[in-house]
Amino acid sequence: MSGQFYYPKHDTAGNALVIGNGNYGDVQKSCTRDADAMVNILKKIGFDVIYLQNVSSGEILETTRKLRLMDHSEASSFLMYFSGHGSKNVIYGNGSEDAVEIIEIVEMFQPDRCKSLSGKPKIFLWDCCRGELKSKAFESEDSDFLAPSFCDFVYGYSTALNHQAYIGSLGDTDGLSIWTYFLQKHLKNILQLCILLIY
Repeated sequence: MSGQFYYPKHDTAGNALVIGNGNYGDVQKSCTRDADAMVNILKKIGFDVIYLQNVSSGEILETTRKLRLMDHSEASSFLMYFSGHGSKNVIYGNGSEDAVEIIEIVEMFQPDRCKSLSGKPKIFLWDCCRGELKSKAFESEDSDFLAPSFCDFVYGYSTALNHQAYIGSLGDTDGLSIWTYFLQKHLKNILQLCILLIY
């Protein structure tokens, strides 16, 4: 329990890895400012934060490997936040050629590789580009700021990148895929969360 936040069955929110990479030779000072802000809020809600600034892809992978090997038995979740340069399916350490594939990081925390996080939320937040197309901005009807054109889109996939969708049964799923069975049970809560985030 930490402040007004309650973590069912476990003592803490867990570990959070925050990375702010703003030293690419161009103007990226906002990346470290964004990371600073995330560190502050994550600490307030009970995360134990590991904060890295201006690190290489090798250092990113080394840190995530160490986190994978930690005992997360008393944690409710794991969170990773990255602010810096990115492209399609990769993030960059300090250097334009210093890339690491996102899937390489995410796969470290699969249940067979990080058993103490099995069944617990593993949250990955990427504040970076995903390609070369420029996002358009529009004026919101409800406020006076410009918003990127995809800011109110929410995507859900039944599986991770490069993986087949799992269609096996998990107990009684009424003949549905596990993904659809999950949506059927929890879609109302998901919609409420999306509305809260967007509005």
